[in-house]
Amino acid sequence: MSKKTIILILTAWVVTVIILLILIFSNRNSTSGESQFSLEITCDQFLAEKHITQNIRMQSGDSLGVSLCSNGTTGFQWEQPSNISNESILKQTLHKFVPPEDNNMGSAGKEEWEFNTLKNGTSSVKLLYSRPWEGGEKSEWSLTLTVVAD
Repeated sequence: MSKKTIILILTAWVVTVIILLILIFSNRNSTSGESQFSLEITCDQFLAEKHITQNIRMQSGDSLGVSLCSNGTTGFQWEQPSNISNESILKQTLHKFVPPEDNNMGSAGKEEWEFNTLKNGTSSVKLLYSRPWEGGEKSEWSLTLTVVAD
């Protein structure tokens, strides 16, 4: 093997190791050891299954980002505040609407939440997509998350 071939192989190996390390540790906050988890559910997923349930295992101090399809032009909206079963374990720290990227009238955007685990234990959060006025459809879509922090 020539010297040039050996250098190319070593370079490829080093680049591969660096990429693997980035992928392994990219979900960790390097200063605190806390992790950021994320969950996104699209309109198509809700059209296929109106009521979704997920279980998530995290550590105390981790955060969870949730992004859900939302289209206010239909009259539906995600109910606020979120329904958290044990706020001493799980706390909502953010809720915001993100408009659609294409800016077409009637296009769906997203609503995003962030939750932090405060201590070990189990808590659930339920998010309901409804028309808020009296007589409006309730719980057309729902997401129920059971978060276990240990």
